[in-house]
Amino acid sequence: MMNFELSLIKKQLLLVVLFAACLAGFFLLFFTPHTPANRLHSLAEADSLIQQELAFFNVPDDRIRTRNHTVNDDFTRIHYTVNVPAGISKTHLHAQMAGELRRYKVETIGRMNVPRQELSLYFYYSEKLIRSMTLRTDPDYARIPHPAYISFYFDRTPSASVIERMDALNIPYQIVLQSDSHRRISRWMGQLDEEGKSASLWLPDSPPFEEWEHSPSIIRAIEAFSEFDPSPSLLLFSSLQDISGYEGWEEGALQVDWLDFELLILDGSSFLIIESEDRHVFDQKLLYYSRLAREAGTPHLLLPATEPVLDWLDEWIPRIQRGGVLFRKPTL
Repeated sequence: MMNFELSLIKKQLLLVVLFAACLAGFFLLFFTPHTPANRLHSLAEADSLIQQELAFFNVPDDRIRTRNHTVNDDFTRIHYTVNVPAGISKTHLHAQMAGELRRYKVETIGRMNVPRQELSLYFYYSEKLIRSMTLRTDPDYARIPHPAYISFYFDRTPSASVIERMDALNIPYQIVLQSDSHRRISRWMGQLDEEGKSASLWLPDSPPFEEWEHSPSIIRAIEAFSEFDPSPSLLLFSSLQDISGYEGWEEGALQVDWLDFELLILDGSSFLIIESEDRHVFDQKLLYYSRLAREAGTPHLLLPATEPVLDWLDEWIPRIQRGGVLFRKPTL
């Protein structure tokens, strides 16, 4: 009798669990907001996506030709003929373009013509051929790599995990400490010293350079920094007019003997600075930074060293490198 009652209780518990699971599934199905997949609003949007990917690979407009094929009164198909430099892998370009377009339900098929070394691409949307492309290698087209720079700033103690994430990006970078507290600077520099890292100093809201010697807090901050770096480098933004007339000021840097220190004063006025963790702002800045880099503008990006920013940057670095951009160690 006891065994029978236990078996009955187990069956009742199982029914309760099954009922709860069904109820949870019902609520998830009917009350969870549905996020629709991206779809094209027009075929012109497909052209924008194609041109954006070609731009990321730094293919200029004069290397792209288009030809229109009228299919009927309502539809004209565009064919792209693209000459790419020998350093670009056509299959890699195809893979990156296909991955981006797939997010908008555009499927891409590629066919290689081996004798002619041409790759033909066909773009389908809703099972309809909407665009086509021929990728050709131009042996006379040499792409020169352009330099770009990235620095990360900390306004809190640099953690070992964040530094590991920065190293995992596999690009040269520089660390900037944003503080005017000698205690924080000493603690942070000690942390970086243990990690085998160097840094530059950003003194927020500092007075004009000519008044620094009258500021005990700045003197103490530089003293704390110089305990780990005998030639401190300091990044300035708003006080540059006070030192730009000094003899030796050239190409955004000035080596100056100040009190008992030998300082390297650096011009940060042209830096692209991201101070928010808004994804839209980040993407817009990185799009501009990428364009400047591809156009040989040698841009310098200053970013907060946070987990979200490092996640987003991890997505952007391969895009930027497609255009032949070469990340270099900032000379800070």
